[in-house]
Amino acid sequence: MDDRQAYVEKRRAEIREMEADIAKMRAKADQAKADAKIRYQERANRLQQTVDDMKHQLDEVGQTAESAWQDLREGFDRSMEELKRGVGSAKREFESI
Repeated sequence: MDDRQAYVEKRRAEIREMEADIAKMRAKADQAKADAKIRYQERANRLQQTVDDMKHQLDEVGQTAESAWQDLREGFDRSMEELKRGVGSAKREFESI
């Protein structure tokens, strides 16, 4: 397995973990009171959209030419870190439900 393939597999696993976290958040949102429920569901929906976008970007990283994949990887790494912070922040917020 080359570096790019290992990188893509690692990031896919991280994305699957975030999707599981979002599913848990949705379940907690369903338990919240009406006004909070809408807010939590909207936040979970935004996070899921970001995860979906990241999956698409990861497909591009996996399919790009060898000479360009490092540049894409750097941008993807930054985006993943931002997404992880967002999911972590939402998890903390959802724990209070």
